[in-house]
Amino acid sequence: MIKLYVDHTPGLGTKVIGSHFGDLIITKAYPHDYVFTSEATIVNDPSMNTKFDPNWIIAKSCDDLAAYYRYQIISRFNIRLLKPSFDSHISIVVGEEPIINVDNWNHFNGNIVRFKYTNDIFTNGMHWWLRVECEEMNYIREYFGLNNDIHAPDGSIIKNPFHLTIGKTHPSDIS
Repeated sequence: MIKLYVDHTPGLGTKVIGSHFGDLIITKAYPHDYVFTSEATIVNDPSMNTKFDPNWIIAKSCDDLAAYYRYQIISRFNIRLLKPSFDSHISIVVGEEPIINVDNWNHFNGNIVRFKYTNDIFTNGMHWWLRVECEEMNYIREYFGLNNDIHAPDGSIIKNPFHLTIGKTHPSDIS
């Protein structure tokens, strides 16, 4: 079993940088380049089988995108990842009640958005993701009166906290 060295940085996660003697080495999250571009479809209140999540908006991306990175993680580090509930996606609104434009909840449903992402893989030891940048997603949050900022441990404000979910560590691979 591979041991994870995780430097927990609340709100930021950690960046996977490689392995050494069978151990996974990761470092604090630092600024990165968004060098890849893809598209996603906005989905309001996504559901999976009988699961229903009200007040959620996700951008559903190509499932092959997350599958590619899950494959890289198991191939390189022998860590199995479970698919996220909505497979390859970016969460935009996460169970938050809209403050304004409540009657227009489905206004963006079905729209296609283009986003940029980095191929740097981040983890908190349980969840794995890629950082994402997308002005349209920021706009959707603002349209509903929701804040776009998160506060880092050092007191700075992080703009654009979006990420593309790759997966969740399989329970048997957690040490």
